Amino acid sequence: MPEAALHQLQDVARALHALEDEATLFARLNALSSATVQELLRRYQRVERRFSPVNLLRYEVLNQLEEGRPPLSPADVELIRQEIEERNVAFFEKYGARLTEGLATYSKNDPFRIWQKGGRLAYFKLFHSFFYRKKEAVLVWQALREIGEEIQQAFHLTDQRLHLVDFSGSHHFGASDCWLALFPPDKAGHTAAHQLFCRFNQSEIIAGLWSGSAIVQDRLELVGHFTSLDPAIAYLNTLVEPYREANQRPTPDTLAEPGPPAYRATPSTAPPQEELLQPDELVSEALAALHHKRNLILQGPPGVGKTFMAQRLAETLLGGRDAARLRTVQFHQSYAYDDFVQGYRPDGRGGFRLRNGPFYEFCLLAQRHPRQAFVFIIDEINRGNLSKIFGELLLLLEADKRTPAQAIPLTYSETPFFIPPNVYLIGTMNTADRSLALVDYALRRRFAFVEVQPEFGEKLVRLLKQRGLDESFSLRLARGIEALNETIRQDPTLSPAFQIGHSYFLQPDLAALTAWFQRVIKLEIGPLLREYWFDDPSKAAEEVARLLKLSA
Repeated sequence: MPEAALHQLQDVARALHALEDEATLFARLNALSSATVQELLRRYQRVERRFSPVNLLRYEVLNQLEEGRPPLSPADVELIRQEIEERNVAFFEKYGARLTEGLATYSKNDPFRIWQKGGRLAYFKLFHSFFYRKKEAVLVWQALREIGEEIQQAFHLTDQRLHLVDFSGSHHFGASDCWLALFPPDKAGHTAAHQLFCRFNQSEIIAGLWSGSAIVQDRLELVGHFTSLDPAIAYLNTLVEPYREANQRPTPDTLAEPGPPAYRATPSTAPPQEELLQPDELVSEALAALHHKRNLILQGPPGVGKTFMAQRLAETLLGGRDAARLRTVQFHQSYAYDDFVQGYRPDGRGGFRLRNGPFYEFCLLAQRHPRQAFVFIIDEINRGNLSKIFGELLLLLEADKRTPAQAIPLTYSETPFFIPPNVYLIGTMNTADRSLALVDYALRRRFAFVEVQPEFGEKLVRLLKQRGLDESFSLRLARGIEALNETIRQDPTLSPAFQIGHSYFLQPDLAALTAWFQRVIKLEIGPLLREYWFDDPSKAAEEVARLLKLSA
């Protein structure tokens, strides 16, 4: 890629960005060489023939610099502006009758209102053209075009129109960044199209897919921040297909009525409830909660199949297995906002760069496909520090906050971000681990909670028979573990949250059934029971011995 062109753009951007500081700007104004001032005077002398209040201010400033008066200050500029606004013909009669006539008859009440909107950058915008002149502009246009044409070639988009905006800015008021955009040739202009764009400032490249200002429905605002060109181009490459799809939709001037409502997932198939070993009404309730709340936590004892159930619910929402629309992460005590959402990471060159986390990228992908469901599974959600991980996303998780209108800047980025309504979150939570923190109420309010319980009844026996176990052994196993769970439920130091789940017994070794069962009891169930009854080892040993007899 044309890295030299990028460096050229960023060199200019750095020089202009420095001038946004008022003290630096006026120091540079007072340091302009006589030759530069003469060149600029010739350029703005046209104000004597064609009146413009802003150019008159610039012309007067240049003349004061040429005359070598005391250093120019903001107060001097304000005085000149005041003389122009008051139509003080006598102050400017040295420039001839044609100019003073233009000043006297100028009709607008506030000729500087546009520049005043610049706030602290008002002076920067007024004198931007003193430092960004024709020589620099020609080089910038060449660099922008080189990068734009390289993108066209790389993505086979040579048939697309290329729109360039240099450091003069979109409205020629001056800027410290520049940008380029690609849009289809059949559109009236870039404002009526979804654009692939790259914006360049002094330190980063902002790239993405953005809807023009004339598009008011189904807007796209997908943005990434980069410190070098290659990853920015790679990111744009992922947006080429959404760019083509978006521009095939009718543009605002051809829309007869509002577009279809936001996507609401409807299960295409019923989940395999027999395989889930959960009551049918519980599975239906979980799906209904997901549709309504968008966020669901499956909580229960260890080994009840919470993660398995989360995956099956996801496949139901997605209409089948689709790796592109399903993502799973596991929280842990070291997991943080920087890992999950966005944060700075070493760039391999002794510095740091902003990297998007898996959830941020997943949401961007979902935004590009608003009529498809996307499911994000968080395993062991209560193992992490949830406030630390989610940060300001706690607000955006709510179902009624999932629109572009509710977007907010994030910790490391001023670009507004929102979680789209077609993203569904499913978390799993182990209720038996005493070392884990409780879910705080702020997060609890944003999720629906479904209790997943052990199943040692008819469903389990039927499934074990299908997997090759003898019916009598399956019945003994189910009744024996259910008896243990009843003991756990009745123990005042424990609770139903500490029951033994059925998942321990779903992968039997039919070739060595007795050895398999005893191995599960001794090496998996036994240590758990000894932890439960750490203050009564004989109780744990008694229960283990009773379970081992089931295989006799």
